[in-house]
Amino acid sequence: MSKKAGQRVLVIGPPASGKMYLSRFFCSRGKNSFDADDAIADWVDGHGNKRELTREKWGNPVRFRWVWDKRKLMALLRRHKELYLFGNAYNAYDVMGLFDRIYYLRATRALLSKRFESRKKTGRGSARRSSRWIWSTGGLIIQAAKQWHTDW
Repeated sequence: MSKKAGQRVLVIGPPASGKMYLSRFFCSRGKNSFDADDAIADWVDGHGNKRELTREKWGNPVRFRWVWDKRKLMALLRRHKELYLFGNAYNAYDVMGLFDRIYYLRATRALLSKRFESRKKTGRGSARRSSRWIWSTGGLIIQAAKQWHTDW
């Protein structure tokens, strides 16, 4: 990642590619690091209204979108000159111009499948939401690996 002070960095990628892990790692190193799912994301319906998505409503998840609230994002950016945001959302590409650097995490299909299976067993994450992002492409790439290097 960038060593230049005051950088605003966005890291996107499919679910299970390691975004949450990296967010926690950067935070443990004293960086202003945020998991977008916790900081700025919400489910919305086709009209942009926030919705609570329950298991019962998963029958037709196409009606809902996981989006970043631009007001929350702007407030976060105003509070921090240097910021690392990790996540992905339906409207992620709409806000990329607000960041100095953008990275895309990529992992092999085999590794993503293994991580999804692990999430099913532990109940962590949502495999259905995840499956919509799994084959995303584009951006600068950081290759996800089974073992993360911690000497950054």
